[in-house]
Amino acid sequence: MGLWTFNPALARRELMRMIVLHELAFSLVACDGFRRFVSSLNPNFKMICRKTVKDDCMKAFKEEKRILQGMFQNSKSKISLTTDLWTSNQTVGYICITAHFLDEEWKPHKRIVKLAAMETPHTGAAMFNIMVNFVREWNIGDNLFAVTLDNASNNGAMMKLLRKHLLLKNMLVGGGKLFHQRCASHVINLICQAGLNFLGPVINLIRGSVKYIRSSPSRKEKFQEIIQQHGVQCRKTPSLDVPTRWNSTYMMIDIAKEYRGVFDSLIRLKRIYNF
Repeated sequence: MGLWTFNPALARRELMRMIVLHELAFSLVACDGFRRFVSSLNPNFKMICRKTVKDDCMKAFKEEKRILQGMFQNSKSKISLTTDLWTSNQTVGYICITAHFLDEEWKPHKRIVKLAAMETPHTGAAMFNIMVNFVREWNIGDNLFAVTLDNASNNGAMMKLLRKHLLLKNMLVGGGKLFHQRCASHVINLICQAGLNFLGPVINLIRGSVKYIRSSPSRKEKFQEIIQQHGVQCRKTPSLDVPTRWNSTYMMIDIAKEYRGVFDSLIRLKRIYNF
């Protein structure tokens, strides 16, 4: 084994990289346990404070952004965007913009280029302002090909404004006929949701049955007891769906049908016993 020389700059850079990769809190560096662990590995490493970690992360972010901007400017490929808008559990609205492009070897790449909180109301005009500022900041107006979004009305309003704005600057291919693309996954989701609504009464019975066995320890125990009696070999546990996600409803139904006999027995027992 050759001689090893401690590189404090490299260690600090790897600390920053670890925090970013694993989405750790900046306050990690203030934790006594973490400090003791690092000291046991190398007492020569001088732990930095949370503000310094934050500054290191922002410096790395700006550097990576500069590199990506250079890639866009030097690329011969057109750039397409996808956007998504959602509200967090803390009722904060967020918008995410992802860039899709090809490198010189025709390999597809995608990068999240903007993730920011968005104030209400989430109107088409408000989204248009964000998109225009983004295009101007990254200087990609001449390289834009298409933007893919779901079918929300505010997205449609935003795209009309953005298309008109870019056409005035002669920045769109083919007069912008292909500029606005509808998200195929969202269209499929709408189709599936329409079918699930037709089967609503049946699905509600399944959903209610799953909720029932998950609502108390005694019901879970009784359900497991009946499973043993029926000799059901399914290893998956009945799960509740997220009604807005059709694939989770499919999974709920797919698993529940393996326990159909168990649920039938549970219903008969419930009429006799109260558990």
